[in-house]
Amino acid sequence: LEINPAHALVKRLETETDDARSNDLALLLLEQAQVAEGAQLDDPAAFVQRVNRVILGMD
Repeated sequence: LEINPAHALVKRLETETDDARSNDLALLLLEQAQVAEGAQLDDPAAFVQRVNRVILGMD
C-alpha cells in the first residue's frame, strides 16, 4: 500500500482531532485502496456507513 501525502483524505486525517472520525478516515483510505485494486471489502455495509458519516459530518 502506497500513501499519497497530498491526497485530500490524508491531509484531513492529519488535522482531525476527533478519534472516531480519524478512525473512519483511516479505514476509508484503506478500503478505497482495496476497492481500487479490485478486492472485495470484508464488510461493505460498514464501508457505506463510514462514507455516509464522513459526508454528512455525523459522529
